[in-house]
Amino acid sequence: MGSMKRIGLKQIFWRYSLAVALSGVSLAVMMCVLFLFGIGTICYPANYTEQVLSDNADKLRNADVITQELLTPMARYGVYAQDGEFRYGDIENTEKSWNIYTNGYSRVGAFRYMKAFQRDGEVLLVTYPLAAQFKNAFMRRCCPNADLFWVICFIFMFLLLVYLWSVKFGRRIGGELQELLRGIEKVERHDLDFVMKESGIIEIDRVIDGLNCMKHELQISLEHRWREQQRRQEQVSAMAHDIKTPLTIIRGNADLLKETRLTDAQRGYCDDISKGSDEI
Repeated sequence: MGSMKRIGLKQIFWRYSLAVALSGVSLAVMMCVLFLFGIGTICYPANYTEQVLSDNADKLRNADVITQELLTPMARYGVYAQDGEFRYGDIENTEKSWNIYTNGYSRVGAFRYMKAFQRDGEVLLVTYPLAAQFKNAFMRRCCPNADLFWVICFIFMFLLLVYLWSVKFGRRIGGELQELLRGIEKVERHDLDFVMKESGIIEIDRVIDGLNCMKHELQISLEHRWREQQRRQEQVSAMAHDIKTPLTIIRGNADLLKETRLTDAQRGYCDDISKGSDEI
């Protein structure tokens, strides 16, 4: 084999594993940058509604009628009488929301919270998500949690990276194994006029070395077998020539004897000699 630098399958595996890990870290950094860029441009911050409610607290307590302009697109509100009678608003599950308020809870769902404002003879309940939200209404309907959307995107892209790296790894190993299989097929066909190049992978090169040794030994064996066949053919040809000359003499003499006066028994003997000569 030549002086090609060779590495083992273990080293190749760790190199590709490191490449996958570095790709994952780079992807995570890129997704964080995109997320930070997206906050404020295509997404509302997680505490955006809380900030709006804090800024509009006095208006919410003193306004004659609560409108969506005082809230955010993600907020739902309900105006109740002091006894819990629902008056107006778009809050979900009006009775349940009132019960949550009266029990002193502020959380109404996995990512949704409630805030109460005391008004003149009324109570304003506002529910809102405490998670980043898309500014686009269609995107909010499709993905109510922008944070989860970015996480799903990261997982999907990371799996895609793993798949692409695994395809590259498979092509690297598969290409070398395919070359090895072609060499084995040639040996099976007794086509020994080829040279297998080293692959640069230690384990595969060991197999190639063994195959080259086997090819060399097989070539020597086939040449020896061919020489033996040639020698046998020459011996058979020489023996056939040695036998043919006396057989010709025997048959010629038998034919000459048939031209003389012979008894029936002698003529039968001559026929047997001729027949035996033909068989030989």
